[in-house]
Amino acid sequence: MSWFVALGMVGALCALYVTVKIFAALTLTDEKLKNFNRRFDAAWFLVSFLFLIVPSIVQVVVSIVKDFS
Repeated sequence: MSWFVALGMVGALCALYVTVKIFAALTLTDEKLKNFNRRFDAAWFLVSFLFLIVPSIVQVVVSIVKDFS
């Protein structure tokens, strides 16, 4: 069951990334788009890291705390 949740989270992230990129490409000029893409990709890396990695770390910490309790 957790595999389906993980795949759903990755799918949702991919869909959101593509939607924002397409919207930006349709609405921004070339120079603004170049700046947006650079900043968005950097922010996207951070957000995807937090969205996918942090829950795993929390789960490990919770299991360790339960073992010591």
